[in-house]
Parts: sequence; structure tokens; C-alpha cells
Amino acid sequence: MFVGGIRKDGLPGFELGNGSIFVIEGDEYDTAFFDKSSKFLHYKPTYTVLNALDFDHADIFPDITAIETMFKRLINLVPGNGKIFYWNGSGSLKKLVQHVSFTKVEGFEWNRKDSCLTWKKHELFWADQKLNPSLFGDHNYRNIEVAIRVCSEILKIQNPSGYKEGIAKAIDSFPGVKRRQDILFQSPNAIVMEDFAHHPVAVHETIHAVKKRFHGYKIISLFEPRSATSHRNVFQKEYSYSFIGSDLTILTEIHNLKKVSKDIRLDVKKLVQKLLKNSKTIPVYAKDPKELLVKLEKMIPQFTGQKILILAMSNGSFGGIYPRLVELARKHV
Repeated sequence: MFVGGIRKDGLPGFELGNGSIFVIEGDEYDTAFFDKSSKFLHYKPTYTVLNALDFDHADIFPDITAIETMFKRLINLVPGNGKIFYWNGSGSLKKLVQHVSFTKVEGFEWNRKDSCLTWKKHELFWADQKLNPSLFGDHNYRNIEVAIRVCSEILKIQNPSGYKEGIAKAIDSFPGVKRRQDILFQSPNAIVMEDFAHHPVAVHETIHAVKKRFHGYKIISLFEPRSATSHRNVFQKEYSYSFIGSDLTILTEIHNLKKVSKDIRLDVKKLVQKLLKNSKTIPVYAKDPKELLVKLEKMIPQFTGQKILILAMSNGSFGGIYPRLVELARKHV
């Protein structure tokens, strides 16, 4: 097994087992400076899970069509005795697999009549088995749904009587990975959470998940446009809708203005102006993480007497603001 993340319990993201199954996380990013094809084209998968298809990695791909081409090549690698699992909530993925006839194809979604994973009376179930995963949010529940399907496909043959118990135990015991819904501090009145979200879809999904999980908390979203894609204005409009559910949103200027020319650069000030209307949030602009902290400290008192959750989203260090965020959260009453 090999996944691209560090587990929260300190264990590595890889493990050598005794079986014949190898599980690897792959994405469409390029393989190396001398090989611009996507990494997942080197894996020769028997089973493939497609859980999203969005434009990203603007430093590598010129448009969504280029990414779709890589996904088509991946699909063509799946053998006749394999299977493709795809999220049927994605129109792009549906279109991609609609003509596949050389191997089995299965759509998935959680909390539907034909789903493995369902929500009953504020609790998560797989059939009659109650689950208690540390992960939360629709995007994580979709991943659990397809993990159940893939594991069942393989393990019910090897261990028909006990495979469900093993899968349920793995789901409940998995601690998650660092920088994903990572709680850095928690008190009765305040939470500080770090998340790697930087794509507009990921930002939206993360805020939505946090809002549902921590009902009654005021959500303070902090966002640093730092990745190659978030630097660019390709998602200027989409970002303006990404912060729905956030009560206060502070955006910094992009991390390195010199990295991208002005004509294709995300206009953060313009984005902030659109947030009030499109995301129904109080928007604030900060020129850098240092100014963000100054403005945040001045604005937190407006939430006195209310629980707050400070959600910091960046794919980088965010100027090292996390210790200071914890200090501010400790003082909140």
C-alpha cells in the first residue's frame, strides 16, 4: 500500500503486507521533468477508482481536455477482468466511461438506495453495521463508500464470512492524514483546524463538511492562494462561490506575485468584493499572512460568547501563522 499522505498517528503512508494486492494513490500530475505523462499511467491497474475530474495543475495542463485525455488513457489500461469505479455525481466522469465495454464499470454515491454507506438518525451505517470514522463530510463519505465496494469486490472471494468485519474495523481505526481536517487546538469555545484545500471545489467541500459537523460554530475561513492553479484567474468566478457557509473569510494576496504574470493572475481584491454577494460571507483582504493575523485579532471579539472554528486553508506553510492562531483561540471566550 502506498498513499500520498502522512497518517495522523505518525505511521508512514506505505506498508508492505503479505498479500498479492497492491493499493496505490495516483493522480494526473506529471511523472517527472523528462516524462510529462500522468503518474497513474505507469501503474497498470486492475481496479481503478475515479472520484473526481476537475481542471487543476494549471502549470502542467493547458485545459480540462488535456486532463481528460490522460484519464482516457488510464481507463484503457484496465483489463477485461478488472473494474472501473466512478463517482456518478460527476457528469465529466459519466461521459468518460459511458462507452466503455471492454471491462466492468460501476458508479457509486453514498446515502442512496443502492449505497453501501447510509445516514440513519445522525449516524453512519454500512447495512446494519454502525461505523464511527474519524473522517467526515460528503467527499470523505464518498471515498469510504467506494473503499467498501472495492474491498468487498476483492475480499469477499478470499474471506466470504469475515471480510465485512475487517473492512469496518479498518474504516473506524483509520486516523486520517495530516493537513486534512487536522485539528491543531480544541477547547469548549474554539477550534483551530488546518486543511490542505486549495482548489475551489475542495475549499467548498471542506467548509460545507465543517459547517455540518460543528453545528452552531461560527466558521472563520482563512485562505492563502498558493498553488499553481489558485495563483491563476482560471477560477476567479468559481472561488467567489467556494466560501458559502463561512461566517468570516479572510483572503491573503497570492503567495508569490512574481510567479505568474498579471494578465493571468488571480485578482484577490476583486474576489473579495464578490464574496459578500456570492458566498454570503463577511469578506476581508490581507496583503500577507502577517496582516491577516492583525485583522483576525481585531475581528474575533465580534464572536464573543459564541463558539468559533478557525479553518486555515493552504497547500503551503501559510507564513507560519498556526501557533498564533492557537494563541488567539485560547483567549476566545
